[in-house]
Amino acid sequence: MSGNFSSTPLARISFLPHHRFPAFASFVFLQVWPDDARAAREIYRTLAPGGLALVTAWENLATMAVFRESHARLHGGARKLPEMLQTYWYGGEQVQKAMLETGFDESRMRVERYSTKVRIEDAKRWCEIGWSICGKPEDGWTQEDEDTWDEAIRLAKETLVAGLWYQRGEEDENTGWLHLTASAILATK
Repeated sequence: MSGNFSSTPLARISFLPHHRFPAFASFVFLQVWPDDARAAREIYRTLAPGGLALVTAWENLATMAVFRESHARLHGGARKLPEMLQTYWYGGEQVQKAMLETGFDESRMRVERYSTKVRIEDAKRWCEIGWSICGKPEDGWTQEDEDTWDEAIRLAKETLVAGLWYQRGEEDENTGWLHLTASAILATK
């Protein structure tokens, strides 16, 4: 495929009300979009007849489960879940449902699942990096967060290595493999 490519937030592509594209690709995007039906409508609206849409979604995402659990154990219900952790649905079925509701035809849609594993060399460091990204409260970090940082990391690591998604390495529990599964939905308009 040749041509010009651009990256534009889906909510802002309405400046092209009659333009259609021959292809659309979205990688684990609908899961974090506040309105997956609206996003799917924009994909359908801007895709040319006969165009291809490729949309992927995590079937399970251990990172979110690890940090949601850590947040719950650390704060109980006293603090709102950070924005990054508020995505609760996963899977190709949800994406497929959103796409079908917007006009894609199921007979012109294919769903495939893929699995992989990622080597974690240092589970504690992985948790520190992940918590610094996913655990940040909407109103920013506070002194309380600083005071409970080590506990948050301990809880995250404990949750990570106890999960079904983690395969302990031969060396020790600080190294291992994180199992990830995703769906790819390929639809023709």
